[in-house]
Amino acid sequence: MQLTETVYLVGSGQNGFSLTDPLDCHVYLLDGGSEMALIDTGVGRDVPAIVAEIEAAGFDPGDIAKIFITHLHLDHSGGAAALQQVCGAEIVASQDVAGWLETGDEEAASLVAARQTGMYPLENRLRPVASATAATAGDVIAVGSLRVTVVKADGHSQGHLAFLLDDGTRRALFSGDALFFGGRILLQNIWDCSLEESIATVRRFAKQEFSQFFPGHGSFSFQDGKRHVDAAMVQIKQLLPPPQLET
Repeated sequence: MQLTETVYLVGSGQNGFSLTDPLDCHVYLLDGGSEMALIDTGVGRDVPAIVAEIEAAGFDPGDIAKIFITHLHLDHSGGAAALQQVCGAEIVASQDVAGWLETGDEEAASLVAARQTGMYPLENRLRPVASATAATAGDVIAVGSLRVTVVKADGHSQGHLAFLLDDGTRRALFSGDALFFGGRILLQNIWDCSLEESIATVRRFAKQEFSQFFPGHGSFSFQDGKRHVDAAMVQIKQLLPPPQLET
């Protein structure tokens, strides 16, 4: 599904547009001309469906050079190992997440606890990736003609990153699960979730300039995307937390 001249939606679950597995996050494809990248990989239960969406958009999965991971939760990183195998792509994540992906650390991903609640079936696993590259805030990574800036986005989970895309004419924020449509956040009772860090991330987003807003689930904005950050900041300036995402 083409969203803009350079951004495609090639995966999305029941909390989005039901393109692929119900548990998938939004999986975005960035078309930089000479090379491409993915942002997040879905839960990993039906990677062939994501591959089929890439091919239906007219692209060769083998041309995907990088896979950016926003955070470790299974609905965003579970397909990383399989997609890396299919594409031969470099996986890019924060230092913490890169290490956990290489070891398949299910405790760090809160996957053990999530399975106990029934959020994921018992057979869902975090498969280790062959290798992952650590990125830090402020890094600017080329994807063909595109430039992707790494933004620190802790709060929803440790080592969470957001990605700011610049295609030469407009900028888009890919926020993962750090911020959603309407200025909402998602706090969970897990070891690495922090309201304080979430608020710091929203403040960090407020300093960025962008017009398009693409979160990890739900609706997105092609214009005036900064309004979602502004909505969260209204609450923060009143000494209140941003509203919680309704799941």
